[in-house]
Amino acid sequence: MINLDDRIKNPDQILTQDIDKWASSLSVLYSNFSKPLLDIILFSWKLAMYVGWQGPAASFGWYFLSGVIIKYVSPAFGKLAAIEQSLEGDYRAGHSALLNHAEQIAFYKGADWEWEKVNTKF
Repeated sequence: MINLDDRIKNPDQILTQDIDKWASSLSVLYSNFSKPLLDIILFSWKLAMYVGWQGPAASFGWYFLSGVIIKYVSPAFGKLAAIEQSLEGDYRAGHSALLNHAEQIAFYKGADWEWEKVNTKF
């Protein structure tokens, strides 16, 4: 695929790591969404039965305030993950190129240059 069309950058990365991470994320989405939602509903209902609706309102206010603070304090993890995936893809592509051209590299004694190139990508 790399030799025929270069529009897709690092297809081996996309076909292996990215699909695996997507499937794992999708499989835990249901449990990570439905259980906390059910816990919040049941906890709020029981808390309202014992102390009135001021208890759940105070809890939701505290969660909202802490969420706003965390949003402004924490870094952009999505952007950092995208950069990590891009760098990992470049590193895998460098290894694939090294494997594909190993005979030529050995013939022209380019091991030191290729060593530096792969270490730079790392």
